[in-house]
Amino acid sequence: MGYKLWASTNGAPILVCTDAPPTSDIKDRDDSKYKGRVDFDWNYAVRFKLLSELVTFMRGLPNKCSRLAIMAHGWDGLIDIESVNPSAALSTQAQSDQLLKDGALTVPNIAKFKANLSLINDFLEPNSYLLFMACKMASHTAGAELLMEISKIVTNANIVGYTRIGTAYQVKSVKSCDYPGMKVGDYAGPATDDADLFKRKEALLSAPFADENNLYAKVARGGKLIKDPEPEYAPGVSLAGTHWVERLIGSWSLEIGDWKGVVVFEGSVAAGSGKSNWREAPGAFQHKGNWTRVGQTTEITFQFDTDQPGWKRLFRVKVDAASNNGDITIDKVPHGFFKLVDDLRSD
Repeated sequence: MGYKLWASTNGAPILVCTDAPPTSDIKDRDDSKYKGRVDFDWNYAVRFKLLSELVTFMRGLPNKCSRLAIMAHGWDGLIDIESVNPSAALSTQAQSDQLLKDGALTVPNIAKFKANLSLINDFLEPNSYLLFMACKMASHTAGAELLMEISKIVTNANIVGYTRIGTAYQVKSVKSCDYPGMKVGDYAGPATDDADLFKRKEALLSAPFADENNLYAKVARGGKLIKDPEPEYAPGVSLAGTHWVERLIGSWSLEIGDWKGVVVFEGSVAAGSGKSNWREAPGAFQHKGNWTRVGQTTEITFQFDTDQPGWKRLFRVKVDAASNNGDITIDKVPHGFFKLVDDLRSD
């Protein structure tokens, strides 16, 4: 059986401890400082700036690798695997987006990384696992296509990515850095709503961590998807005309923690966009905005013009049923969750 390696990019939200003992060697696993926070199953840890540095580290290890987890920032169909954007706050959003577009690992940019990905493949056991611990990098059609393209290069491994925000949750750790396999730390970060404060943390504690069996894991091998929690986003898939998303136009309940209001969608689902507005109750003041459908999928995003500059929320939700859970981000940073419920209209 090969070794298990946890690697984090220099720009990752969690920096792994390279001077700590392997978690596989830790004896006092029931200590409160570890319990429920650490996956005790990693033999080595490394940080890297360039993918070539990870290649050099793996070249110096004995045997071959059976599980390689790489932690980095990510988004739909994108992983910042060489930390091209570790200081986004120093740039405008447009500059930040362009930096990522030019330098991150995406399908259009994959040729830049092919040589090093091929070398990593040589250090992996047959039927091993390469896990990308990056927010939403496997999400939607773009995420599926990226996993599939990587799996054509890294042929020894099952390529695993996640479709959700939050593959780890960390503000303060046991040390100033984190043990490989760290799930959560000592403190929860700020949230827009007390009721949602620990949702990501609880999900990490209860779900299989850094694991292909996680509910939100998407897996590719040999250029094909072999596990897909989002079949409606698989490349080439068309939705049935009777899907729930076709009922979008009209009024829905909007719930954020204990707060409940109304959101109204106008326009055409077929056209893929339109006007939206929210209000405290039917007939109350309207906060106007816009909605957009994500391709021909079940997902929509919406925003409102009355949000303060710099705090413009992006609401994202898959409209698959009468009640749908979505997430809120501001400049791609998680800011809580919401629920969209069709309880205002009769069937």
